[in-house]
Amino acid sequence: MAKGNGVAEKNGELKLKDLVMSELSLSSLVDEKMKAKDSFKLARIIWQISPIIEDFQEARDKLIMKYGTEQDDGSFNIPENSKEYEVYADELTALLEEDVKVDFKKLNISQISSAEISARDLASLRWLINE
Repeated sequence: MAKGNGVAEKNGELKLKDLVMSELSLSSLVDEKMKAKDSFKLARIIWQISPIIEDFQEARDKLIMKYGTEQDDGSFNIPENSKEYEVYADELTALLEEDVKVDFKKLNISQISSAEISARDLASLRWLINE
């Protein structure tokens, strides 16, 4: 897909970390009122990335169970200065660097101009918004 037509570069290939790090920002943006057409575009993106985020969370939880120690309350903990934590962190980093493919059209900043959104949220959504 060509640049400049509002479509993500590299056919919508993103790093998993970009999606994961923007999850809260997307939640904030979803709650903002915007025109129906723009809300629909955003909803389609959310529908595509939600399963990817869920798969990531499941994979992360499996890593925590693999390298962690079960606590009395049933949760798992990995001591930060342990060898297990280093291996866990390396595997998690590799996972976050994976490319994911999402087919979407970027939103123009004008489409969300009425939304009240922080600069931090906008920065984490740079993959989604054209200036």
